[in-house]
Amino acid sequence: MERYHIFFLILKTIVGIHLALILLNLVPSDDIIYLVNESFFKFCIGCFLGFYFLFSTKTGLGFEDRLLISVAGFVILYDIKYVELFNKIKALVNR
Repeated sequence: MERYHIFFLILKTIVGIHLALILLNLVPSDDIIYLVNESFFKFCIGCFLGFYFLFSTKTGLGFEDRLLISVAGFVILYDIKYVELFNKIKALVNR
């Protein structure tokens, strides 16, 4: 098993546990923990898709397909709620 497989397995486990906590109403979806977890997950997936498919030629895909997947990864990075995340962290620090 490659290192990135282990990383994504750990990432999926963390997200699965967090999803179970939300579905059981133990953690509200507007909590700082949820926002940090969602941002971290999007960051990891977005960077992997964006950079791996942009620079890797071992995928067996054509350039246009790799470029499309790479752009999708960067769109995921753009979708992170940076302002809300920083405001919640700032409010937490200023308590």
